[in-house]
Amino acid sequence: MSAAATPERRHAFGRGQLGPVFVAFAGLLQAAAQRDGVRHLVFIARDGEFLRQVQQCWQAHGGEVEPPQLHYAYLSRRSTNLLRHARIDAAAVQHALAVRAGVATSTSLLRFLGIDVDALPDDLRTQLAAVEPGQLAAWAASGAFQRQLTLQRERLLSQLRRYLQTWGLPAAQDVAFVDIGWQGSIARTLQQALCAPGERLRLYQMGHWSETLPLPDTPARIEGLLGDWQRARSLREGAVYQLALVLEAVCREHAAPVIGYDGMDPVRPRFADATLDADSERENAAWRQPIREGILEAVAAAARRPQIGTPATWRRQAQGHLRSLAYFPDASARQAAMGLRHAEGHAAGWSAALIVSPLPSLWRSPRAWVAGLASPWRAGYLMATGGVLLAGLYALLEAGLLAAPPGWRTGLRDLARRFGRIA
Repeated sequence: MSAAATPERRHAFGRGQLGPVFVAFAGLLQAAAQRDGVRHLVFIARDGEFLRQVQQCWQAHGGEVEPPQLHYAYLSRRSTNLLRHARIDAAAVQHALAVRAGVATSTSLLRFLGIDVDALPDDLRTQLAAVEPGQLAAWAASGAFQRQLTLQRERLLSQLRRYLQTWGLPAAQDVAFVDIGWQGSIARTLQQALCAPGERLRLYQMGHWSETLPLPDTPARIEGLLGDWQRARSLREGAVYQLALVLEAVCREHAAPVIGYDGMDPVRPRFADATLDADSERENAAWRQPIREGILEAVAAAARRPQIGTPATWRRQAQGHLRSLAYFPDASARQAAMGLRHAEGHAAGWSAALIVSPLPSLWRSPRAWVAGLASPWRAGYLMATGGVLLAGLYALLEAGLLAAPPGWRTGLRDLARRFGRIA
């Protein structure tokens, strides 16, 4: 273990480098809730677990009178995805394939789309085992499967409607969801499936961003507190998204993801098999603990001080800090984060180090180097393998792609995958 990876150095990374990010988020969240008359903040599992801790810390050490009440909701893409798809057609399959983690099978794709495969009749499960992903849409068009899909969607719709009534949603206007980001797909799905005309869900996120912009229109009120493409498509606004998987690895609850619901009175979240992810989740939780402690120390210290400036000032200062950390992370930041792992709730047992190891050489092994661009923390990988020069070129490329048509980014990504044989 290098000196920079000791618990003390990880604590310093949390307090000094990530601390200002979470301080700004907590202050901006409090200001946004006051502005919008929000009295209840509902943090979405699993990334919302640490965000709620941060806000609790901010409230405990700050001077706000009657701050919003903080709650926790067991929602996920997988537990809501089924409401997005009345049919499992080619578009739905492509939506599932776009999330690259683990080896895709027809069964795993259906589970990601929210289908309770174990609840299907025996004959459909037997057929499904022999279906290749490329044949899934055609197979799912059968009347027998469509009937099961309709039944599961109707039940899920009833369960989610009952579950959200815990907080008076979707009608309540003094309630807002809180999540780390990025596209706001959960809120958009719930808005489309559950809201009557005139009802609009509210969601505050660290960042409202995506690999490809613009994001789809929605009546839901989604605001990225530290970065939002609706304010500007710039390196400054998008910097928080460049740190997305670092932030997720720090924030994500050490628990199994919710994959659906059981019952109606009450509705009970149903979780994935926790044993499949136990080792990587346990390692991630142990490594990040000093980082979290450092962040909370920074939040407590900031909350005790009088707040100077306006929310716009806090955001701009945080974005400047984020931009430096996102594109030019120094060695201490990279080493402090090197034990963090990225995992996906829909791909049981799959995880990846934030920066691929061992580091390949751009000049001696160009194909392996390009494959390494799949590292979850791409900027950290580029700084580690090419220093400020490569990181600066990456920032320039990102700025150009933000101004270019969306197809340019997709084309460049596909070219890199072909050249580097990125899975």
